[in-house]
Amino acid sequence: MDGVYYNMTNLSQFLGGGFGQDEDSRKEGAPLFVMYGGDFNTNWDAIVRDTTALNTVGSPWAAITSSTASYAHGMSASTQAFGYQGDVGSLSTQLSTEAFGNFSSWTQSLFQNNQYPFFVYGSCSPQGRISWLNGNSQMDSALAHAHLIDVTNMPEGCRPRRNYSVYDNAFTWRASNHGGSGNGISGHSAIDNISLASYVTKVNGFTLSRTMATYNETTKTLVVLWGSSGSTTVDCAVFKGTVNLNKVAKLEDYFSTASVKNFSITGSAPAALNSINYSNSMHIDNNDRLLMHWSYSSSSSLYAVSLAGSAGTVAATAVASRNQTTSYGPETSFAYRPKVQTTWDHKWIAMTRPYYYYGSGHQTWFVSAEDNTRYFYANYTASSGGGAIFPSGRTGFTYFTGVNGDSAGLQGMTWNFERTSTTGTSNTFYLPSRAGSITTLGLVSIVNGGALAVDTYNLGTLPSYWYSTSYPRFATVNYWPKENNVIAGDMFSSLYEG
Repeated sequence: MDGVYYNMTNLSQFLGGGFGQDEDSRKEGAPLFVMYGGDFNTNWDAIVRDTTALNTVGSPWAAITSSTASYAHGMSASTQAFGYQGDVGSLSTQLSTEAFGNFSSWTQSLFQNNQYPFFVYGSCSPQGRISWLNGNSQMDSALAHAHLIDVTNMPEGCRPRRNYSVYDNAFTWRASNHGGSGNGISGHSAIDNISLASYVTKVNGFTLSRTMATYNETTKTLVVLWGSSGSTTVDCAVFKGTVNLNKVAKLEDYFSTASVKNFSITGSAPAALNSINYSNSMHIDNNDRLLMHWSYSSSSSLYAVSLAGSAGTVAATAVASRNQTTSYGPETSFAYRPKVQTTWDHKWIAMTRPYYYYGSGHQTWFVSAEDNTRYFYANYTASSGGGAIFPSGRTGFTYFTGVNGDSAGLQGMTWNFERTSTTGTSNTFYLPSRAGSITTLGLVSIVNGGALAVDTYNLGTLPSYWYSTSYPRFATVNYWPKENNVIAGDMFSSLYEG
């Protein structure tokens, strides 16, 4: 049963406390994903695979051979949201320009997944049982998903399981993954919430809802930004905790014992934040360098500022920028806020957004979690099909594409950072080369800030979910089981060091 994975150890870490084991009880096995799709009348399927070797892990669904959806059979007799009797149609079309109001196509969007163990429109068990939202709550869910703070630098094999969000001065620990009303975060039952106004003295006194936050679990550092329309500065609070925010029993335990520094950040980055309607994503590394990913319309930029010094006014500087084709960011809706994904060992971070419209292709910055002056980028210029970026192996990422999998099979691209230094003074890094010609195999040197290959290739000979035209969707799995009680770290060590 699905519930076996949510044992008392996991529940203890969710609610606070623990059993004191040396190994973090949140640690999971190798990363998994689910590929699913169909018209949910004559064909449908969901297949769970690991992202490293693409081995099949679970698929409880039976095929439907009848033309009448009410004759559905198998473990999942009703999809709740899709199909003949569902709220929002089938999953047999390909994403191109559709926005998040088009549930059927937008399930392919890059915006569907991030580092959290559920996706915008639902949740999938390791056995492949997907629970979708009903049509009335999916828009709010897209907003609620985007409001979650970015959590990085966790222990290997761990994912953020607490739903923290910030809206103005309200820092909330939400009980629900999905749904809500209005701004996407209200209407939830909260486990706990706290007013940051009790702990922060904002330099500029901004009180509007242009709020964003990131948490580094290694250094116990929480950074919160507040902006204001038309301003060229943002308020910033840096909390240095004495306890882990992800393990406290109540929020007061973290905030009441943390030190706080208040900054006013100036420069082109605040101007970018305040010129749009909503916020973007960011990362604080182990040296207290804040890297901010601003996404606006068809452009994507990185800005950085050091928060290691004394409180006061500090200036952000531009790091890099890239342009996309026709695309939309959070200036259109908070649902299109850039996403953050992490490798299994939390050594690298992917800060990503679509290349085209609301979810096709991707423009991704790959950043060292320890020292975010180390980074690369990849720009995949697809204009249809959507896709998803997931952790792959111990220290890598795989991007799966949603193009027709009938004749070509499952397609995507992989980047492995196993041989790449996360720190140091050298500007040259080494990545395993993977390209179409065997003459290019081996280690390739890439300058810091340089481009990674983005050519797609067939991931083995795996078929899609249907013998005819099929456009697969991809989603994260809500728990990565340990096989025979062996953790993924042991398996990866045997793969890479044996």
